[in-house]
Amino acid sequence: MTLWIWCLNMFRLQAPPQLTLHVLISSVYTSTLKSSGKLLWRLVFCNLLWCLWVERNRLRFDGTSFNFQRLKQFFILALRNSAALSFKPGIASQSTLPIFTVLGLSPLSARAPIYIPVH
Repeated sequence: MTLWIWCLNMFRLQAPPQLTLHVLISSVYTSTLKSSGKLLWRLVFCNLLWCLWVERNRLRFDGTSFNFQRLKQFFILALRNSAALSFKPGIASQSTLPIFTVLGLSPLSARAPIYIPVH
């Protein structure tokens, strides 16, 4: 639950009183986000579920103990790798969501034209 709330904060979204997976994937809940934020939220949702599954398997089959910081770092790396396929690397502006800064990505689409200044 803590990791979900951290993700919501990175999107400037408030955790609803009844935090369920259905609410988290609901388009009504993410309606305040721009299209780049919505795409990144879907990537967050899928990556976090996958990372939780991998962590569950580590605990169950490898006999490791749970470490929240390890899970969070694993999630950020997995998300950065998958989001890099959809977004350009770079510095996000102050007006964008904090998650773009954490990932070192620009909210511009990976298919957006490259700006080349002409002198």
